[in-house]
Amino acid sequence: IGSEEFEFPVILNSPLFNPSEPRDSVLLDDRDDEKRHLNKGIFEEALELYRQLLKYVSLNWENAYLLASCRIPNKIDQIWYKSKIQQPIRQNILDTPISNKQELGRIPLKDALIPCHRSSTKPIHFWELVLTLHPEKLPVREQVLDWYDFIDEDWKKDFGINLRYNLANLIQNISAE
Repeated sequence: IGSEEFEFPVILNSPLFNPSEPRDSVLLDDRDDEKRHLNKGIFEEALELYRQLLKYVSLNWENAYLLASCRIPNKIDQIWYKSKIQQPIRQNILDTPISNKQELGRIPLKDALIPCHRSSTKPIHFWELVLTLHPEKLPVREQVLDWYDFIDEDWKKDFGINLRYNLANLIQNISAE
């Protein structure tokens, strides 16, 4: 599991998975049977391994942000996936220092500011403006667009944290100075 169609931050493989009949997916829809419960249990157990990997990656690897991608796939039990898989993954991403900041080092995503502009082609230009005010909270320039793509509105709804830093935020910060 883990592909373009099933956006999961790592590849998950288990001989215990119960696949669909054409063997093109794992049974994770909302039907209530033993096969689906077993598959969901494997995913839930894998979260601890993911947390350990994320912690290790935060210390040693470049491009750790690639482990932050976890949108809800189609054709599965979306309520289960959001509450049992996506939200715990995102909580780990928020708490683990995986965002390379412009000033040397890394910070947890919850402490970062991800430049956001209504035009998806402008975050880099906006990042350049914000850099003078918040260099300690900005991701490195090379990762801005990737973080911009990963951060959707659900982060704010689910965790009450506004990770998207826009022009209104910048004006508010400047006026407070």
